[in-house]
Amino acid sequence: MTDDLVTTTQAAELIGKSRSRIHQLVRSGTLNPVPHTAGTGFRFRRADVMAYRAQPRRRGKPQKPIDQVGERQRYRRRKHQGDQATS
Repeated sequence: MTDDLVTTTQAAELIGKSRSRIHQLVRSGTLNPVPHTAGTGFRFRRADVMAYRAQPRRRGKPQKPIDQVGERQRYRRRKHQGDQATS
């Protein structure tokens, strides 16, 4: 069971990103850590990390959750989503 779990550093190496980027992905909900009892830090399923790696690349930072942005940004997101729906 522990062989399929990787640390933050190992996940960063598998994806080819920095540890900071892995933490950003956790905060945005893109990568979900596995609860564990030993030590500190995150552990991830190797399959989840590899699935993220296989996804097409997106440009820019991951978006903050809607409850963490200001009213102006909420308006812009709603407007952008509406523009995409009509095209």
